Amino acid sequence: MKTRRMIMLITAALAGAFCIAALFYVQIYAAYAAWNTPVVTEKTIPLPAERGRIFDRSGVLLADNAKDGGRYYPLNTAVHLLGTLNSKGEAESGAELAFDDRLSGKDGVRSLKYITCRGETYLSEDNTVAPTDGEDVYLTIDVKVQQCAEEILADAARQYEKGVDYDTAAPPSGSAGAIVVCDPRSGEILAMASAPDFSLTDYHKDYDEIVSAPDSPLLNRATQGLYRPGSVFKTVTAIAALSEGAIDSRTRFFCGGELWLGGDRFSCMNSHYSTDVVKALAVSCNVFFYRTALAAGIEPINRFGHLFGLGEQPNFELPTLTGQLTEPELFEKGGFTRGQLIQAAIGQAKTQCTPLQLAFLAAAIGDRGKRPDPSVLLRTADREGNTLYEHQPSAAAVITDKNDAFSLCIQGMVQSTVYTYGEYALSSLEKPAALKTGTPQSPGGYDSAAVGFYPADDPETAFCIMLENGANAKNAVKKLILSTQQ
Repeated sequence: MKTRRMIMLITAALAGAFCIAALFYVQIYAAYAAWNTPVVTEKTIPLPAERGRIFDRSGVLLADNAKDGGRYYPLNTAVHLLGTLNSKGEAESGAELAFDDRLSGKDGVRSLKYITCRGETYLSEDNTVAPTDGEDVYLTIDVKVQQCAEEILADAARQYEKGVDYDTAAPPSGSAGAIVVCDPRSGEILAMASAPDFSLTDYHKDYDEIVSAPDSPLLNRATQGLYRPGSVFKTVTAIAALSEGAIDSRTRFFCGGELWLGGDRFSCMNSHYSTDVVKALAVSCNVFFYRTALAAGIEPINRFGHLFGLGEQPNFELPTLTGQLTEPELFEKGGFTRGQLIQAAIGQAKTQCTPLQLAFLAAAIGDRGKRPDPSVLLRTADREGNTLYEHQPSAAAVITDKNDAFSLCIQGMVQSTVYTYGEYALSSLEKPAALKTGTPQSPGGYDSAAVGFYPADDPETAFCIMLENGANAKNAVKKLILSTQQ
């Protein structure tokens, strides 16, 4: 019995030893196999593309990449036009957003493959797809004109703080506003300024303060500010009525300083007595245009307004508001009266326009009916300066010049310049300018507007100056024109 138990114990011990030995062998073999089997690991390294730079039309640097990964703005000008990037470097507004597909480029990647075998690791593959840097964008703006426009708005704001002076020879004033300057031949924007503005350099640091500011510094008033055009719109009424034959160069209306209509009094700034269309534009006679509207009706006035781009969505790279004309459909049945008609004829009632639209109204008048599409993109280029894309001008509308309508309108606008005085006198310019002013009613009282072009006979520039709650926009015109001639 003892012998049998001993045999069983020995057998069990031998079996256990065998199992342990077998397990040990398996572990040793597995470790050897693992040591001897290649293991592949992969790693990818993103290679970010450099965002394209932004320049003015002459190659002045406006936006570049900072060392910290953000943007660098050497001049901190044209802030609404350039636009912003968020804290992640994503385009939010302005040219940064409009041309983001060109500016952002395409990121690259470096793909690495490693093999580990017999305790050693070595690189087996190294493939790189190089990043494609973003294109440099050259805007149409001229930085000299842009900075001049911004200086005009800043000076007007300082003058507004001192108090609005309505004397015709006083400096321009306005709590806020916008200026647009364009080339009427191509539609290229030479300047687009909006005030108040903000610092692009400090945009992220001051973000909460900027977005909560009551004067809306983020708003691009040039494209998204809606204003009554006031007497600026008399140019549309004149050309519409002349073109349709409702009036002609010999038509004269008497202005005694007011017009009574249905028991309501509609005023004029002065008594202009016997007045034709050229004089009416020069002195901005309300009564002449009241009577012109009664003769022509609202349909041709609004039809020409749309042809001039008012109440229309511009074909433009940046977001813009459409505005509206005083359409009878905007009033309840029976609400559109003759009183509303004559108010519409002088740019009041329900008419609302952006400064961009009004600048291109001036451009179309200056080019005798040819209205181009606006654009802020001149071209794009690679880092060596080789042009990759060049913007081609396009026509938005062509208005047929009938019955000398444009010539008569321009004559009136040229004569209007004699009402600028002293240091602001447009008569001191080398060539005649064309000007139409307006003092439209606004929620804050009155705005001050000036549109025109220079030179009057063959325009190289057209402009709109809009000052909120202020006066004498016309007295900024000479300085603005001179900046375009440098």
